[in-house]
Amino acid sequence: MKHIFKIFVLISLIVVGVSCKKKDEAAPVRDQLIGKWQGETATPSVSAFGIDLSEVNQPFKIDSVTIDLMADGSFSSTTGSQTVNGTWSLQSNDTQIKLDGFTFTLPNIGNFPLTGVKIPDTYTLQEVTDSRLVLKATISQSITLPTIPLPITVTGDLELVFNKK
Repeated sequence: MKHIFKIFVLISLIVVGVSCKKKDEAAPVRDQLIGKWQGETATPSVSAFGIDLSEVNQPFKIDSVTIDLMADGSFSSTTGSQTVNGTWSLQSNDTQIKLDGFTFTLPNIGNFPLTGVKIPDTYTLQEVTDSRLVLKATISQSITLPTIPLPITVTGDLELVFNKK
């Protein structure tokens, strides 16, 4: 009887041990980022001297933008027919990505030309999954508008949404 009890306890421990395996952990952020990403939308949230820029703060398509993040820390980005190459790295405990060399031209929105706005190179990773990437950056820079002879400071955020190809 003692042997049967010991065997029962041993089998129970094996069953409990097998059923209590660790759940699959999400892939590291770096692994999720590697691959080719297709732009979806860019959403600015900017202001200048307290001027209402609601006309500017509208999402616009960036489907002509692709970025291919490679495992060796390099990337290739294409906007229309323009291709740029650079390097990428994770920063701030994998909560930010730095894209050295990343650029694309923002379109004019209404009467507000965004062509003078420099795209940031460091973004906070708002969302990273195997199929979706949302980046957010803070913008603060001086630009000159054709209708205003003095430079104005534009501040705000830029959110970029990409989907994995």
